[in-house]
Amino acid sequence: MAALATSTHSQEAAYSPGDTVRDALNDGALGPETVVVPAGRFLMGSPDNEKCREIAEWPQVEITISKPFAVGKYELTWDEWEKCVAKQGCQDNSRKGYSATPDPDWSGDAGYGRGRHPVINVSWDDAEAYVKWLSAETGETYRLLSEAEWEYAARAGSTGRFSWGDAEPTCDAGRENRANFNGPHSVGLLAGCNGRQTESVGFSAPNAFGLYDMHGNVREWTKDCFHVDLAEIPTDGMPWVTDCARGGESKVFRGGSFTGGVAQLRSAARQATHAREVNMGFRIARELD
Repeated sequence: MAALATSTHSQEAAYSPGDTVRDALNDGALGPETVVVPAGRFLMGSPDNEKCREIAEWPQVEITISKPFAVGKYELTWDEWEKCVAKQGCQDNSRKGYSATPDPDWSGDAGYGRGRHPVINVSWDDAEAYVKWLSAETGETYRLLSEAEWEYAARAGSTGRFSWGDAEPTCDAGRENRANFNGPHSVGLLAGCNGRQTESVGFSAPNAFGLYDMHGNVREWTKDCFHVDLAEIPTDGMPWVTDCARGGESKVFRGGSFTGGVAQLRSAARQATHAREVNMGFRIARELD
C-alpha cells in the first residue's frame, strides 16, 4: 500500500521501495507524487559494445546509492508548475522562448498542451526555483536528481540500453518499451509519436521502480554540470558540481525527448545545454530523512 508523506522521521523511516510519497502544500492541496527508490549499486555509463554509445559515457563507474530517496513518479506537469507561478515562487515562462527575454507572441507550452502535459521551456534556474519553493511549501527537502541518481532511477536494476532491455522503443500502446520519441513512425521534422508535441505524463509504461517516461517525452534537467567523461564522477551518487568550466558551465539533462532519436533515449546517454527549450522539462527528488 502506498504511504502518504508526513513530517515525522519515524513514519518516514518506515517507507518501503515503491511507496508513494506526497506532501501537502500550505493551502492543503497535495504536491507532486514521488516514489521511494531503494538504496543500491549500479554500473554507470555504457559498455564498449553498446549500440549508439558516445565517448561521454565512459569509463563505466560503479556508483553506490547509500540510502533510499524518492523520485518524481512523472515529469513535472504544467498543473504543478503553475501552482508555483501563482504563488510567485517561480517566474511565469508563458512568454519566454529560447532566451530569458519575454516575447509577447510566444506561448510557453508551444501549443503542445498544459494540464497533465510535462512543463516545458524551463531553464535549469527555473527548475531550481521550483524545488526551493516546494521545499518551503512542504517543510521537506526537494531537489533535482544528481546525474548518477537519474541513471540509477532510469535503469531500475537493468543493464541494457533502456530500462526494459535492448529492444528499440515503440509508440505502440500497451508495450513495455513505449516512449514518445522521434523515430520511423514520425510525421514531420523532429516529431514524436503523435506529431511535434509532448504527451500527457504516464505515456510510457512504468519501469521496475514505478517511474514513468524516463525515456522520451521531455528532456530532464539534473543538478550536475557537464564533464566530458565519467572518469572523476563522485562514486557516492552526489552531484558533480566541481570544475564546471571544463564543460562550458552547461548543465546535464537526461532521458531524450519527443524530438530525439533512439540514441538520446538510452539510460546512459548524456547531454548538456544552457538554454530553455521546447523539449526541456524536469523531474524532482525528495529526501526521506
